[in-house]
Amino acid sequence: MSFETVTQAALALEPVERARLLDSLWESLATDDAVSSRQAAWVAEAESRSAAISSGQLETFDEVEVLQGLRSRLKA
Repeated sequence: MSFETVTQAALALEPVERARLLDSLWESLATDDAVSSRQAAWVAEAESRSAAISSGQLETFDEVEVLQGLRSRLKA
């Protein structure tokens, strides 16, 4: 199967399936060190965001508010 055929098939997938494919391909290329590094980076980011939320430095928004805001911007 050619690269072009695989690419076209992948692009025809739903976004969630493309994301799963991307993760699968990434994991197939990653070494144990790269995976550990990536996981450590995500943990550090999550801890940083959690601390920022707890301290009031980062504001959170209700899902309904966000979606309503996006819908009203798209209508304008």
